[in-house]
Amino acid sequence: MITIRTMKQIATSRSIPSFRSAGSRLVDSSAAFDQARMDAERDRQIAQESLRQWRSTLWSRQFKNR
Repeated sequence: MITIRTMKQIATSRSIPSFRSAGSRLVDSSAAFDQARMDAERDRQIAQESLRQWRSTLWSRQFKNR
């Protein structure tokens, strides 16, 4: 069990500069986070497809020259 001896041990907006503003920023920008997550996933899928096509091209070139 933890015993709090003084009020200095409790994190408040006075002891943490971004404590108060963090909540409002997160609530307001949840749509922006979702958009960024979707953009990152789309970029990952595009990169994966590009790599697949590149490997396919290398594979076909290898057997075309024989």
